[in-house]
Amino acid sequence: MSNEPIEIPYLSSQLNELNDSILGIHDEDTDFNYINKLIERCVINSSTLTTLQEIPTTFFLTLKNFLQENTYFKNFNYEEILLLLDNLVRICPFEEITKVYTLEDLEQALLSDISHLIRIACKIIRNSEPLDYYINVTPNNTIFRHLLEIYFNKDTELAVVNEIENILLILTKNVSVRNYILQENLPLLLDIKQSSETLINTRLYELLTIEVNYFDPQREFNGNLFIFSEAEIFRLLNTDSFAFINFLQYVTSAFKQINFSYMETSFPSSSTSSYDNGNFLLQQFESVIPIIGAIYKDNISDVVLVAKSYFFKFFREVSYLPNLSYFRNLDTNYISIDYDNSDLIDYLSFTNPEYLYQHCNELILDYVKVLASQLSIWRNIITHENLFSLLKSKLTSNAILNLPYLEQMVLLDKLSQFEHSTKYLILSLPGVMTNLINDGNVNNIVNPETIEMRATVIRNLLRFEENILNVWYIPLTSELFKINHPGQYDEAKTKIEEVFL
Repeated sequence: MSNEPIEIPYLSSQLNELNDSILGIHDEDTDFNYINKLIERCVINSSTLTTLQEIPTTFFLTLKNFLQENTYFKNFNYEEILLLLDNLVRICPFEEITKVYTLEDLEQALLSDISHLIRIACKIIRNSEPLDYYINVTPNNTIFRHLLEIYFNKDTELAVVNEIENILLILTKNVSVRNYILQENLPLLLDIKQSSETLINTRLYELLTIEVNYFDPQREFNGNLFIFSEAEIFRLLNTDSFAFINFLQYVTSAFKQINFSYMETSFPSSSTSSYDNGNFLLQQFESVIPIIGAIYKDNISDVVLVAKSYFFKFFREVSYLPNLSYFRNLDTNYISIDYDNSDLIDYLSFTNPEYLYQHCNELILDYVKVLASQLSIWRNIITHENLFSLLKSKLTSNAILNLPYLEQMVLLDKLSQFEHSTKYLILSLPGVMTNLINDGNVNNIVNPETIEMRATVIRNLLRFEENILNVWYIPLTSELFKINHPGQYDEAKTKIEEVFL
């Protein structure tokens, strides 16, 4: 097999045609409808490529010159041309891109106040190779300084903000880039942290969220920047509920990273540094847990009315900390997972099932029923073998078959993901298995979501060994063949019927 790059036929000729068309744009009388359709075809043809046989240097130069002109054509599809440029930059050698879009070009674009020029510069910078290329080649790191100035300007368009965040998501994997942002710009970031501008604060939280996912906490962490005092949190809350929501998303991401660090230690290739990083971050962020718990309990500034789902995401991450005492404190003092809690179904659905098993098993035994409204609870219970064993006797064939068919499949989808629950399904719920395979049911299903969910259940089950699936192995295999080859099965069935008729 040839190792030469594969190129969609006609892309080069289409780019040449588009190049000529752009050169022919002089005023609004131009046939932009034709040009825009040509751009769309180029976008489609370039979207699946991983490399190019020929670098479209001429097209890049023409597009650069066209977009650098001050003339704006209202009928020209700038969004689509940016998408095309994004596709091409992604698959072209970076050194070739830098020959067309020079350092001076990028700096001029970032200083231009023209949205599409800034976005082009961002797309080029995002594809830097190596990641710290523009840290190394620019005096005084002017490229990144311009990017941060634009990012923290409240008048910057959302599309540009998104482009810069895309840069940060990729390039801050590099320690030199992180060092410039977090250390050399620390005074700027600390000033923004104290700002009363909600929009600017929100962007800081987004930047911190990105950084906390990549940085080395024991070397790069600065508590003055990453940690918020109780007074600072309440200032946010009293300034704007949505500013607090963005802050809550930030600390939720921090706890998600803490849990990920702990989880990494279970991988064979991991080192003790992952566990140490998790411990270090938890020590820094643990003080925020009771503060957020108190805000939730007291519904300060009515924030729970608009932010309940964000509180739940935060509580979920806390519940998964290896030390369950953090969530135990939340539950005891601020949440109260009990019958009187109007959000009990939510809590039983997202809380770490290990915590539920240790502290809420009597409540669950009494409260949980096989009802469509409680399927999210069951999907959580099933993930924990001991908790599932405690409640599985409630999962009878009759109880499950009384659910609507889609809800049956939602339940079976989770049951079929784990060996302990699959064994129970296979050995103890023959009526449910028969109903899953029954042709009569299948022929009556018209909802695409239900059809796909049933297929997923069957595929899940067939991941297990034949000895686990027992007598259901052959029927399940047959059903999977019907799903994967519907035409062949129907044709074979018709021929058999013709023979016997």
